[in-house]
Amino acid sequence: MVINSLLAQNFRNFESLDLKFGQGFVVLSGANGAGKSNFLESIYFGGSLRRFPESGLDQLFRLGENHFRVAITTPGPESNIQEVYAEQQNEKRIFRFKINNQPIQRNKYTGLLPIVSFLPQDLNLLTRSPGNRRRFMDESLSFISAEYRFALSRFEAVVRQRNELWQSIRQKGAGVDDDLVVWDEKLAEHGSTLIKERQEFFKYLNSNFSAIMNTLSPQLSSGLFAYYYSGSENKAVFMEKILEARGRERVVGTTIIGPHRDDFDVILEGKNAVGFVSRGQMRSFTLALKILERNYLSEKLAREPLVILDDVFSEFDQPHQERLVEFLKSLDQVFVTTTHLDEIKSFLPAQGQIYNIEEGKISNV
Repeated sequence: MVINSLLAQNFRNFESLDLKFGQGFVVLSGANGAGKSNFLESIYFGGSLRRFPESGLDQLFRLGENHFRVAITTPGPESNIQEVYAEQQNEKRIFRFKINNQPIQRNKYTGLLPIVSFLPQDLNLLTRSPGNRRRFMDESLSFISAEYRFALSRFEAVVRQRNELWQSIRQKGAGVDDDLVVWDEKLAEHGSTLIKERQEFFKYLNSNFSAIMNTLSPQLSSGLFAYYYSGSENKAVFMEKILEARGRERVVGTTIIGPHRDDFDVILEGKNAVGFVSRGQMRSFTLALKILERNYLSEKLAREPLVILDDVFSEFDQPHQERLVEFLKSLDQVFVTTTHLDEIKSFLPAQGQIYNIEEGKISNV
């Protein structure tokens, strides 16, 4: 996937951007706080309608402005323009979506531009909160499957409603409300769909893991990803687990069975790799995971996802930098940010574009 142009207005610290891009590497260099991550997030949000971790929706509006717009042009038989417009109206936010200037519903917009991001936060993906790993699964699989996106949105709504009902039951001191049975059914229906697609994802990861690691860090090639889930890919079995957990849920007053509790680890030599291998080796696992994510999206969608990397080169030693660049060279287009252009310039191919970013302004180098 290639982006021909990006237009952004009042997004983050950018008053106005209107940039055109070619194939190969697109590098943005600048100091911390200049807006490098904001630039990448404009692409990420414009393509996926998702924000970077720890990014609030209100932060996407330029300070003092009540609206923003992002439009991305991708090639095709004719240029395809996808556009999102957001407006703050008192306490309410209004979103409008267009494809080639024609209004479109949100669910038709999402997934048109698959994107794989590699952010500084991802370097701790395998060692920190399981919530980040669930986010990783959801973002990856949402690009691939409209069914997954639908099931995820419904499942999250069901968990909220079901938890509210449990709190009501506990406060009233009553038995199990009949309404709970209805939410049990929906929890199992949508939860089993999510688990099934996650299982398929991890089957792919483990089938291709050793080949990637043989290139990155051969001594780690025997590792595997272990996916932990409390529900089931089978709806009937999922329902049985919900009923088995009824007593525990009554005590805690919340939903304890389902994909919202899932997690995964890296297993090496029969042990959890966290705390067992070095920090550098964990980053090798993370790099392999992001490469496999990109390959999985490419295979499932039969088209290349866009890859964006935010200032992560400096976190790897030179051998891994070189291997990462070799992988990126095989892609049609990749967006990279750095605070130290000189450190990576020697790795970059002759073709490509380099921009400098300073205080919300972007210029060619």
